[in-house]
Amino acid sequence: DNSIEVFSFALNEELELAKSKADLRLQAGDQVTIFKLTQDRASYIADIVNKLKERARYNQPEPLVSILGNVKFPGTYPLESTMRVSDLVEASLDVLPATDMEYALLRRESKNRDLITLIPISLSKAMSNESLKANPLLQPRDKLIVLSLQDNRNELISKYISELRLQARHGLPAPIVEILGNVKHPGTYPLSENMSVSDLVGAALNLLPSTDMDYALIQRVSEDDITTIMPVVLNNALSGLTQKDDIQLQARDRLIIFNKKDERRDVIEGLVNDLNKQAKLGQPALVTNINGLVSYQGAYPLTNGMRVSDLVIAAGGLKEAAYSMMAEITRYSIGTNNQFNTKHLTINLGQAMAQDMSQNVLLEPHDIVTIKQIPDWSEENTITITGEVRFPGRYPITKGETLAQVLNRAGGVTKLGDPEAAVFSRQSLRDRESANKKRLISEMEMDMALLQKDDASRLNSSDQSEKTMLALASMQQVI
Repeated sequence: DNSIEVFSFALNEELELAKSKADLRLQAGDQVTIFKLTQDRASYIADIVNKLKERARYNQPEPLVSILGNVKFPGTYPLESTMRVSDLVEASLDVLPATDMEYALLRRESKNRDLITLIPISLSKAMSNESLKANPLLQPRDKLIVLSLQDNRNELISKYISELRLQARHGLPAPIVEILGNVKHPGTYPLSENMSVSDLVGAALNLLPSTDMDYALIQRVSEDDITTIMPVVLNNALSGLTQKDDIQLQARDRLIIFNKKDERRDVIEGLVNDLNKQAKLGQPALVTNINGLVSYQGAYPLTNGMRVSDLVIAAGGLKEAAYSMMAEITRYSIGTNNQFNTKHLTINLGQAMAQDMSQNVLLEPHDIVTIKQIPDWSEENTITITGEVRFPGRYPITKGETLAQVLNRAGGVTKLGDPEAAVFSRQSLRDRESANKKRLISEMEMDMALLQKDDASRLNSSDQSEKTMLALASMQQVI
């Protein structure tokens, strides 16, 4: 029937089997190809590959598979009847150093090539034959994409992401998700079956240092373009303790990872703007605000079940000078007679952060939480004393402390010191003196210009001209 069948074998195993006469028996016309370990094998099998391509028919794809990326000999190989992912990796003479053994992609086409899926593969599990599910059987035209730990994987998979985008239809969004922020490889990835937050983080080659493990966000867009924001506690999602925190992803989801040390304002503002645009009569924007002694003040998405402590965490936590005994919530509402109402609620912030639900109240749209400063808090109020005192230097001062008291702390004036000749200088006074000096110079320069103009118009008066010259010289000396 002029068909072509391809078998692969390990030569050392076949030589061992020859002793027991159980090795593969050859037939007339068989062709045996033995590869070198150091030479690309594509040229050896090119003839077989081309013959198999010529035999492809509609709904009968050519029995070929491909492997590309971080392997020794990427290329196209004949598909054998029981060939699995591990067999294809071995055919390419194994992976190279610095291969991501936990995330590879298997591109698979439907028979009529109208549907493409990208399946995540753990090479470590596939190569260890841990389970047949982890090491799936290959199908015609499958392509295995092996990723490096060092290279930018988005460049390698962008072509296949574009293929998924082209498959999108009304009611059937492209099966892709996005991860942004503090990860090794942010970008767009294929959405696989039952893919969760931890799977996407792993695909992006994990988190970078200084990641905010208590606050991340999922932006979910529905078919009618309605945005929903969901909080993610990465500590819980990545711990594997509960599936509840490791949220299952949907097509078009965006996972946003924050760095604890970086400003998050720009990203948050984009989400808040989307939520504000969705607001309608009777459907207020799901936005809340926090001001005062937190790391990142401003507006934040109001997520389902959000409380005061959640908002504080979203804002990067409390600053050192935050007053824990009290915080204020300003709440706006529309009354039954369509009147705009405002009320202020006072809570114990320390108890709210300790999860006392009587104080850690549920937030509502447009609430404003104000975190106050500890009364009389001072970061660093110091003065500098120099000259003829016993202990010159910088001294912290308290509210209401006088110069005489600080001089006493500095050991007092020495015998050589003259209290009547002391000079007191304050930054605000120096700034004011500098500003006054600049203004005086500007005024005098304008007067000089007017005098010169007036002198030029009085050419016949030598006495007046001499007086003008003297005035100008005096002004110039002052400046």
